[in-house]
Amino acid sequence: MPNTYPVDIEEDGDGSGEGRVPWKLTQPSAHVIQKHYVNARVHEINQEADQGREKTIDQILIDYADQIRGMSRAKKRKYCGETYDFLTSVLQRRELTINLKATSWFSNENPYETYSQMYERAIDSRTGQMVLTDSDPLNPANVRAQADDRITFPQHWAGQQGAMRRGLAPRAVQPGQTISHYMMAGTAIPRHGDAFANYLQNTETDGHYTSKNPKLNPKAKQVFTALNYGRRPHGSTTQYGRSHLVLNPNLKVDAIYFAGDTFFIPGADKQATYQTLGTLYLLGGPLFSPLLVKSCLEGVRLDDTSAAMDLVEAHIFQEVRFDSCVRELRLEETSDQNIIANAQKFCNKWGIQLQRL
Repeated sequence: MPNTYPVDIEEDGDGSGEGRVPWKLTQPSAHVIQKHYVNARVHEINQEADQGREKTIDQILIDYADQIRGMSRAKKRKYCGETYDFLTSVLQRRELTINLKATSWFSNENPYETYSQMYERAIDSRTGQMVLTDSDPLNPANVRAQADDRITFPQHWAGQQGAMRRGLAPRAVQPGQTISHYMMAGTAIPRHGDAFANYLQNTETDGHYTSKNPKLNPKAKQVFTALNYGRRPHGSTTQYGRSHLVLNPNLKVDAIYFAGDTFFIPGADKQATYQTLGTLYLLGGPLFSPLLVKSCLEGVRLDDTSAAMDLVEAHIFQEVRFDSCVRELRLEETSDQNIIANAQKFCNKWGIQLQRL
């Protein structure tokens, strides 16, 4: 008989029934993988929350030194600290959105129950294999896959070696390397500037790619949403369409946030959490921070934009079901009665409020 291993993974169990068996019969579910990721990464970022707050206050003080006058340095710093806290609270109240094209979603009756991300959509229903393609010009497979791995996993996770185990123990604190093995399209955490060419393996036809990571669970990858911090009329970005879904506020708490488009962000050290949203002022840099000031501190509603670096991306690590995760559909201007009717059917089916823009 082969060597035995302790059973240390359950899908959603309570830990009962542990024993010794010849082999592990199941892989961890996407839900379990994502839960471990969120628990680990949010905890790491929030541990540095005070440090991030102080660094951001320093930057606000530098940026507005000429406009904050007649106070001692201590009072100036206190004022900037209150500004940081107010900015954080405003960002926490802004809507989480997914932009979409009404013609793609509602030219025919929409039959789906969930909003799936590109990795899940790439699973071949016949073979179960994930095959990414370059069919979406906004998301070329090699570039997208490498960028997602780069900004999801911090570099120090690459060297986090935990005790040898098979699977993810439900209550154990998992090393980052163990978690990333189930989530990476590649086989190692890439660095900014690494070549894209061989990140995924080109298969029989040019433009079709499969992951080199045999442990990857495509359903464990993030769902891309955005925080409409500027209250833009047509959602966070019109690059992906002029209609948008408004998600339930509870999804914001465990999301991971970025100032700008993650194609261009160097790594996971630029992540923020719900608790540290105010650090986006610092993380976004001098071209982005004025947008936060104008929209969140001055209360100005920003115009629509398709500019990638004007985004606040929000990555959600859970299934986004239409019946429980979506509050509202805001439908772009259209005279197409078929699209309007199908959008209304979709909303009626899932208990979503429809608003026509």
